[in-house]
Amino acid sequence: MVNYDEQKSRQFEQATRTLAAVFGVALEAPEDHPFMQGGYMPLNPCVCVIEPCDCDGYEHGNTVMWLPRVGIVEERATGRRTAAGEAVVEYRLVKDTSVLLETLRSVSAGEAMAALGLAAADEPSSAPERPTGGGP
Repeated sequence: MVNYDEQKSRQFEQATRTLAAVFGVALEAPEDHPFMQGGYMPLNPCVCVIEPCDCDGYEHGNTVMWLPRVGIVEERATGRRTAAGEAVVEYRLVKDTSVLLETLRSVSAGEAMAALGLAAADEPSSAPERPTGGGP
């Protein structure tokens, strides 16, 4: 377990250098996935306060972070594990390295329309009429 002085030293190092620490569990993905082919690796981001680390809840399990392999300066074992026994790793990247965030979010149809800049109709007046019976 990391002690207080080690953590403060890491914080100082991060503040004075150009590295950022990302903690998470590496995920498996098919080699033919477009992001994998683009040189990225998938990560389930995880901030671990107690063990076993709760990395699979909605807040953490809802986002996949794709790290560019060339941007990873160092990988450090944290000694922490998830409830499933997976190792939580610290990945050190240059702070201005671009990462990809893949997130699924459930929203209402109205919110989706607003996010796309489209007005949601109050009444489905432009919807096609439904057939009322019989066959062709």
